[in-house]
Amino acid sequence: MSKTLVKFETFNNTPIGNFPLDWDIVAIGDIATFVGSGITPKGGSNVYKKEGILFIRSQNVTFEGLLLDDVAHIDERIHKIMKRSEVFAHDVLLNITGASIGRCCPLPEGLGTANVNQHVCAIRLPNPNRENAIFLSSVLASYIGESQINKLNAGGNREGLNYQQLRAFLIPFPPTQERADIAKILDAIDKAIALTDIHITKLKKAKAGLLHDLLTRGIDEHGELRDYTRNPELFKRSVLGIIPKDWETPTIDEVTVDDSPICYGIVQTGSYVESGIPVLAIYNMGRDYRTNIHKASQLIENRYIRSRVKPNDVLISVKGTIGRVDIVPNYFFGNISRDIARIRLKSYILPKYVFQTLSSQILQLQIRRTAVGTTRAEISIWILKQLRLPLPQIEEQERIVNYLDTHNFRISSQETRLEKLKLLKKGLMSDLLTGRVRVKI
Repeated sequence: MSKTLVKFETFNNTPIGNFPLDWDIVAIGDIATFVGSGITPKGGSNVYKKEGILFIRSQNVTFEGLLLDDVAHIDERIHKIMKRSEVFAHDVLLNITGASIGRCCPLPEGLGTANVNQHVCAIRLPNPNRENAIFLSSVLASYIGESQINKLNAGGNREGLNYQQLRAFLIPFPPTQERADIAKILDAIDKAIALTDIHITKLKKAKAGLLHDLLTRGIDEHGELRDYTRNPELFKRSVLGIIPKDWETPTIDEVTVDDSPICYGIVQTGSYVESGIPVLAIYNMGRDYRTNIHKASQLIENRYIRSRVKPNDVLISVKGTIGRVDIVPNYFFGNISRDIARIRLKSYILPKYVFQTLSSQILQLQIRRTAVGTTRAEISIWILKQLRLPLPQIEEQERIVNYLDTHNFRISSQETRLEKLKLLKKGLMSDLLTGRVRVKI
């Protein structure tokens, strides 16, 4: 039997908004068979194991699902002490404290025995199943749950939710089949989002390997990667390892224009002003330089004329988050913060080639090795000047850049698709979870 989405226009006014007349509005405590969280075992992280019982913490709970890259484990003895907070497939996990309060997801099948700490609350519905868990998790992740969390944490108090408050949360509860149908639609879009995210990750990993090959083997005039095994005569040994024989290994200082040496940005910006000279910070790098840009007064900026930037300057972060790289776009003229260094290249060097090279593992490893500082990493201008680049002639630089641009286009296309899917999910949640659009057979 086919299912269609239809608009619905008759609603009942409830404390959490307008919903269809045949939907119930229920408190979580009235339908849940369990609402509770765990504890931090005595000894804290010192008792965590590499293997054993899965121990889920707030960093593992995301809106996209359970993230197990950095998961802890506990032994059977500790799990027995915490037996009351054991969680099961199709429980809904909700972060109830800290900055991640409100993040939630269903617990999937197949993870075996698991437990949670005190920052994660489990909500269990009668006859747990995948569809009900997805539905409840989606409601809590929507504005319906978010607005109730925000109301309880008004005034900036983010101490957390207690069980009494959570049990009092009101949620819409459509008829059984409609809940299942809504869950299936949202689950399908979640799967599409997850697959696209995996594809992007694979493309980025492939790019990292490709970038290494391009910067050690290059591309010949026929558009082919050179092969050291088959044609060793085309290569030579250098301070950077084996590279094509006609490549050079200049320092960054040697490829920088003579009248505009590498420099930091504004050392002390003072107070930012409403209208003044744009000043790029590290968090602006890799983003649109037309939004969220601080401004410095003309008086301050006049003291640091040397660090003004112009289109095609290469930027690299040198303090704190070191090694982030960007190119100044053609619409931006301004200055940079003290955490960024500016590199203005000679005419026979392509900025996009240097950008890719500085972003590669080859140069990032050099940067990390030369960083100093125990509380805040830093790389000095002198060290930055001494970093060496694998450098072909400009024609081959262009071939390498074009090759990478093709791969970057694939990545950006998938990232655009991902954003569209997320927007689609947001719209579907808004319509389906409020009953403005109904699933009909």
